[in-house]
Amino acid sequence: MFYCKKTINQSGMCFLILITACLIINVKQPYAETINIQSHLSVITRQDKIDVRLIIKNKGNTAAYDIVSRIRFLGELKESDLIHFLSSGCSETISMVFDLQKNIEGDYPLIVEIQFHDMNLYPFYSLRCSPIHIRSQKLTSRLAVGVSDVELSAQNSINVKIANEDNLDKYISVQLIIPNAFVCENNTKLMFLQKGQSADMDYCISKKDALPATTHIGYVLITYKVNTISYSQVTPFNIYVKPGARVFFFEKNFVAITCIFFGLIWVLFLTYVSFKKHCISFLTKHEKFCILI
Repeated sequence: MFYCKKTINQSGMCFLILITACLIINVKQPYAETINIQSHLSVITRQDKIDVRLIIKNKGNTAAYDIVSRIRFLGELKESDLIHFLSSGCSETISMVFDLQKNIEGDYPLIVEIQFHDMNLYPFYSLRCSPIHIRSQKLTSRLAVGVSDVELSAQNSINVKIANEDNLDKYISVQLIIPNAFVCENNTKLMFLQKGQSADMDYCISKKDALPATTHIGYVLITYKVNTISYSQVTPFNIYVKPGARVFFFEKNFVAITCIFFGLIWVLFLTYVSFKKHCISFLTKHEKFCILI
């Protein structure tokens, strides 16, 4: 009986150690395997169109799944074919063509967002925004833009400061470009800045499905016109999502769940074996007692 209890206690202790190890691995290192999707963008401007070439490479140590690229230019949104699987070290090339109207010239923003997930269905995003120059000389005078990186909990405000250091008054549009992991209800604001004037504005953003302890890049996009020529100015900033108190092990980590499942089977097996040995020992002693009688 003592042997049976001792074996069960040892099994229970091993099971508790297994659970503790799984929790430590999943809470402290929720994303031990890293998907590092990097992209290289090249744009060729022609007379009536632009050719966009996007190279996506997985520089992480695990595969990425269901990769979709969305490119927006001049109000037109195009989506790539679904890439079902991209293993570590591999790359894919996406090509798109956007038509140009005859009367446009200046700088226009091209926005690229890549969305994918890992084997546990955790979502990831990669965002970039670049001004594309079309049929005009580049504007040398620019607006001074100040925006700080933000540490996001549930909901935070991003402050943007703009100063018109040019000798011209400007009507400007200020747009916050952020990944789909976040939500900003009023992301575009219009204002008039006289020469030498400055302004502050706040944007409220909140999480949608951004993972804790991850860093994302966002952009402040300013567009304005000088005479009939449009210009765009892009300023990047970082969004850092604070670590959460959630136990990722109970969500979608199938490896940890499998460890717990087999741990339970192992404890039941040891309990069964120890109980069987105890029963055999008891019967043997009983038979000896009967023979003596």
